[in-house]
Amino acid sequence: MAPFKALYGRADAEEKVRSIQAKLLEAQSRRKKYANRKVRDMTFQTGEKVLLKVSPMKEVMKLGNKGKLSPRYIEPFEILKCVGSVAYRLALPPSLSGVHPVFHVSMLIKYHGDEDYIIKWDSVLLDKDLLYEEEPIAILDRDLRRKGACTALQNRILSPKIDLGVKRCGYCEQLAPKYEEAASVLNNHDPAVILAKMDTTIPENAELARNYTINGVPSIKIFRNGGKTVHDYKGTRETEGIIAYLKKHGGPASLEIKTKEDAATFIDEKKIVVAGIFPQLSLEKIINFTALAEDLRVDYDFVHTLDAKLLPRGGLVDKPSIRLFKPFDELYADFEDFQLEAMQNFIEETSVPIMAILDDNPENQQFVNHFLHSPGDKVFLFLNFSTDLDAFKSKYYDLALSYKGKETNFLLGDAETGKRALQYFGLDTDQAPLIFVLSMGGTKYVQRHVQPDNLASWLKDCKDGKLKPYLKSQPIPEFNNETVKVVVAETLDDMVFNSGKDVLLEFYQLGCRYCEEFAPVLDEIALSFEKDPHVVIAKIDATENDIPRDVFEVEGFPTLYLRSATGRLSRFEGNRTKDAIIEFIQTNRGSPAFDFSISQTQTDSVKDEL
Repeated sequence: MAPFKALYGRADAEEKVRSIQAKLLEAQSRRKKYANRKVRDMTFQTGEKVLLKVSPMKEVMKLGNKGKLSPRYIEPFEILKCVGSVAYRLALPPSLSGVHPVFHVSMLIKYHGDEDYIIKWDSVLLDKDLLYEEEPIAILDRDLRRKGACTALQNRILSPKIDLGVKRCGYCEQLAPKYEEAASVLNNHDPAVILAKMDTTIPENAELARNYTINGVPSIKIFRNGGKTVHDYKGTRETEGIIAYLKKHGGPASLEIKTKEDAATFIDEKKIVVAGIFPQLSLEKIINFTALAEDLRVDYDFVHTLDAKLLPRGGLVDKPSIRLFKPFDELYADFEDFQLEAMQNFIEETSVPIMAILDDNPENQQFVNHFLHSPGDKVFLFLNFSTDLDAFKSKYYDLALSYKGKETNFLLGDAETGKRALQYFGLDTDQAPLIFVLSMGGTKYVQRHVQPDNLASWLKDCKDGKLKPYLKSQPIPEFNNETVKVVVAETLDDMVFNSGKDVLLEFYQLGCRYCEEFAPVLDEIALSFEKDPHVVIAKIDATENDIPRDVFEVEGFPTLYLRSATGRLSRFEGNRTKDAIIEFIQTNRGSPAFDFSISQTQTDSVKDEL
């Protein structure tokens, strides 16, 4: 930003600048994202996910010392129950059923991260013959460590830090060459973006890492302002993604426009750009705009100027304003409310086109993303662009325009480009032209082979509640004779809600390791109740079938519910062992208890075969 005196011609420029800097620092310190990350919440609620601290033992080191490796936090487990005031019962997988499920609060940490980068519990189970070798990957200078890795860096330098685990960490090994390639590119960027890495199995490094929340390895942190502000890295783990993400974080969140040449350089006509216009000084509005730019810098480009006439579109303003430039619809929009939430809502709403386009043009993807993350109902129309576009486009745009401001957003997509999205909802390209509505409440409606003249009337009927909701469902099994019955969305009512029986229903995901481990346990339970005419053991693929989320709360897999013969719904929250689940069924069933001993001998023999 230009000197204050040059901007406003005041003699007390330096004093004013220092005052503004102090106010900005004070505002930053009040924001939640700059809170002290060392302080963690020591209480948890039932249903929350937590990481469990483990301390694997090492047998051999190069220096010959023995002892514990640095503590690890293994992947998230659900809290089933609070035991007293300082302990919690966790839902452990069957392979850990021999471990007592109650843990002191000091062994737990709240789960915030991405499951893809959390250490899997089975990767830290140690074989008695397994040997570990500790090998330093990169050691920071000791003077630098004593000062703190952050404070030794210049304010202009961005320093992401990656915490690498033991040598055998597969995720770390996959990331390492990509991270190093990104480092070589970003080292020459102006301003420089410095990438560093640190092995947290080294005791000195582990002590430093404990100052930050590390939810598994590798973990990347971004340090700015001499380490006073720390952000989690939220980009991809690919080289180009790392480079693009960190370039956006390498400089100021908002660039100043002083000339028309600056405007031509900083305002990309193909992107959404948010401009702050400040023809008069307003410290509070400057602070809020700066905070907004810092929060949203990855999703949008931000600029600021003193003179609106330097901007490519829009007229002059006589008070602080926000102008959002966009390459669609009315091309720009102005806004004057500088409250953070109001600015965020304005940008969120204005950055969604009246009709987003999904095709093979990568420049349109950013607007599709804004559409997908927008509030309100979402309307999708999928066509074969090569044959149907001319017949539908203008009528669909007019329909979208008629719903502007009514919490309904529209997307026009090429069926082939959107093939994966269609498959996700259980639809196919051969059903196009296809209109699909996803309501705010999650209810879905679909009309296959729709005609252009029927779009408006169909959508009106949908909004008026005259249409039957669409259910994503696997085909109904032709044969369903196994002991564990298969339920799909279309048979959920008949087999579970209206069956008049006690139904234990497992919600699973294909390819889920925990589900695969639990499968033989569920088979044994089904065999135990095979002679009981009042109990049904069943399963449903929760990713391939729509389930009523207002009835079943499914946040992980497998999840078990018992729908009793009397209509009562109970969720199983114990260890997933055969005996525990059988006891759960017998305790919560609505039909008369069955003599369990009748089929016990047969079940034990089958178990031996398994």
